[in-house]
Amino acid sequence: MSVGDKQLCRLVRRLLDERPRGREEAAEVVCDWLRAFNEREVGLVVALLASIAAVEDDPDAREAQLHAMTELSIRPGFDRAQVAPVYGIDRAVLGPGELEYIDGFEEE
Repeated sequence: MSVGDKQLCRLVRRLLDERPRGREEAAEVVCDWLRAFNEREVGLVVALLASIAAVEDDPDAREAQLHAMTELSIRPGFDRAQVAPVYGIDRAVLGPGELEYIDGFEEE
């Protein structure tokens, strides 16, 4: 399967939305489309989500991004090395749920 380049580009724009709620909703779309992504799309979305989450200021959006990466971790094309940017997030700003997601990546 594949979401296709046109839909993937639309999703990327949404993931980069200036509004935190828009970024959060886009991360939720990733979860909705979980089974539609092909391996290339999984790799691209995971790498993008990790970079976005690493600089995200909004805790709700960041948690949604981390959750989406966790959901993608079961799909072919997921490479744990792609989540490396999230290890640089100051753990003091993370909530318990966010810490669980990041710790889960480290344990895999």
